[in-house]
Amino acid sequence: MLRLILCFLRKYFRFLWFVCIGFTHQIHYEKANSFSVIWNTPVQDCYNKYGLDLKSTLESFRITVNKFDGLKGDRICLFYRPDLGYYPYFDQNGKARNGGLPQMANLSKHLEKAERDIEKFLDKGFSGLAVIDWEDWRPLFKRNWDSKKIYQDRSIELVKRRYPTWPMDKIIEESRKEFEKSARQFMEATINLGKKLRPMAKWGFYLFPDCYHNKGDYKCSKTTKDDNDKLKWLFRLSTALFPSAYLKENLSPTSQWKFVRNRMTESIRVRKLTGQLQKPLYLYSKYYYSSTTSFYKVAISQPKVTIKEDSKEIKVWRSELAYNWPSYRRNLSKDDLWNENIEDNALKNILFKRYWPIVHNSTKYVLYECLKADLCGGWGNRLQGILVAYFLALISERQLLVNIAKPCNLTSYLKSNLIHWDTDIPNGERRDHNFLDSYPDNIEPFRFNELLTNLFDDSIQIVSFKTGQFGYLKYFSVQQQFRQLLLSHGFRDDDLTNFNYLQLPLKYNIYDLLFKPQPSMQRKKDEFFRKLNGNKLICAHLRTGDSKSLVNDFDYENLWAASAVWEFFEKKINSNVIYSNSKIFVATDSQYLRDEAKKLFKDRILDIEGAIVHLDLFYGEKNDICDATEKVILDWEILSECDVLVTLPWSTFSSTALNRNRHRNELYAWHYESEKRIAKVVPVKQAQKWLLGMVDTMIGKCKCLSKRDLSKC
Repeated sequence: MLRLILCFLRKYFRFLWFVCIGFTHQIHYEKANSFSVIWNTPVQDCYNKYGLDLKSTLESFRITVNKFDGLKGDRICLFYRPDLGYYPYFDQNGKARNGGLPQMANLSKHLEKAERDIEKFLDKGFSGLAVIDWEDWRPLFKRNWDSKKIYQDRSIELVKRRYPTWPMDKIIEESRKEFEKSARQFMEATINLGKKLRPMAKWGFYLFPDCYHNKGDYKCSKTTKDDNDKLKWLFRLSTALFPSAYLKENLSPTSQWKFVRNRMTESIRVRKLTGQLQKPLYLYSKYYYSSTTSFYKVAISQPKVTIKEDSKEIKVWRSELAYNWPSYRRNLSKDDLWNENIEDNALKNILFKRYWPIVHNSTKYVLYECLKADLCGGWGNRLQGILVAYFLALISERQLLVNIAKPCNLTSYLKSNLIHWDTDIPNGERRDHNFLDSYPDNIEPFRFNELLTNLFDDSIQIVSFKTGQFGYLKYFSVQQQFRQLLLSHGFRDDDLTNFNYLQLPLKYNIYDLLFKPQPSMQRKKDEFFRKLNGNKLICAHLRTGDSKSLVNDFDYENLWAASAVWEFFEKKINSNVIYSNSKIFVATDSQYLRDEAKKLFKDRILDIEGAIVHLDLFYGEKNDICDATEKVILDWEILSECDVLVTLPWSTFSSTALNRNRHRNELYAWHYESEKRIAKVVPVKQAQKWLLGMVDTMIGKCKCLSKRDLSKC
């Protein structure tokens, strides 16, 4: 049985996350309960200091929290230096503590205190993980280098004082024997005591086995394997193994994969060496790398690794994260929703975005569909609909499926990333729910209640959901039944009070959780960004009206308003030397504006070739439409990665790109009022009240059927 242990350990006032994956010889992935998750951070501190109430969230995800909410509890206990006996070591000033060397330690005194510590921290029937984290020295003499070399030097001094006439090679050999003998006795006695006092616990030492990788070396060398063979006594005594795979920040994704895979390969080899094939193995992984933030944007945690051991397939699940911790260290207000770190505003997002697809290995599904005959809206509307389906799947513990066939299959352009949404739709009991025909406040209560009932009906395998309106999430949040479900999954009252498609932070990273470009589309995207040559990219999304397939490119009355954007571009280019060589990208539904931008900015313009289309309203040959569909998605991805972005507030295409964009200090809104002939570009944060007021009016109060009806409210 595979066990996934999520161990949050706070050390030196920093949060470290360890993903511990336990294996037995045979693994079955098809079972929903094929692994468990255990939490080891004092979550009460999160509530007291940062206002994050995580306990109910954790429990709703079937994550077990230590009973008393601390680092040491009934599920997992990690023993540091002072927590278990009198561990000998040298402090940072070189002063010996508890003897300094294992051969100078008082073993009897150590075991007496260790017994008291075990009785103190572990209940009589403790059956969880008991991990001993002693990292100051290693039991093999030769492996104590760099900061650990003091253990070699002091051991040599000890022998040299006793035998001053011996040759150095003999002194070193004697030092090695004495150190390794004492280290073994110390570790053996400690773990044997633990097994005697708490026989049901899984005892082991953190970091064993290790590979001691050098820079650029991803394999466990023959020398390392030989050294691990010498520690067979330790691995046989341990009732669990706890290797580590902390990634190096300078490794490429391929190197990371090799690094983790070879760590696992060596751990499995060592386990086999002991002859105890049922011994659980837990791989520690951390996600917090304090020296950089850019590293979070690549695969900073374990890639999915497949290792063959005989005919048994063993997999390490990927758990990729992209977070910046300082944003958790403050209480968030409504105004903070536009802060540059908003994507990281609550620890609960980690669970929603990373561990739901792993924990809920369900055979029941929520399906977002857009078929040939449906009017699903443009790309922004469809992304919003997918996000609604994601939330519905999340709270009902179902898997997400996405089937977009209009105008062409979505899988021609995008494929699954961490959540596999593009698997075949199974045959089974199915209920369809079509909300394409109304805005959120016009939804009949019985339709909403029917949806919720079906979501939690285990006899229904597939719940199909059609909508292009993200506003349904706001509607759901004020319905008592749905509200309670959201609260039980970690949302706070403030989150739900201000629930709005322009404010939802979760939306920020979910796209990357779900989607990855197909190779052909990725090549086009890479080619586009290569043309930047390291310069900044300034972008705008200019929508001029409800297009009529865009074939004739109607000259709408608000084309004049684009002049405000052109002026903004000019000012930005001339305002700072970092923008002096910048390139410009314009995504628009108007061929007129596309051409005008090329005339005005000439060599600065970068473009994605192809016709302009709306995904719901199109004419022409199928191949042309499919190529144009790819352009729509590429346009959106580029907008969401621009260094400077001007958005159109009421466009879902704009708002979704804005919410994915990481450059929070360079986001702007294009605002125009046709009747007053006013057009301007302002920072998004400055436009916040106007934006939210318009959305509340459009969706919450007036119950308008379309944006064109807004003037009638």
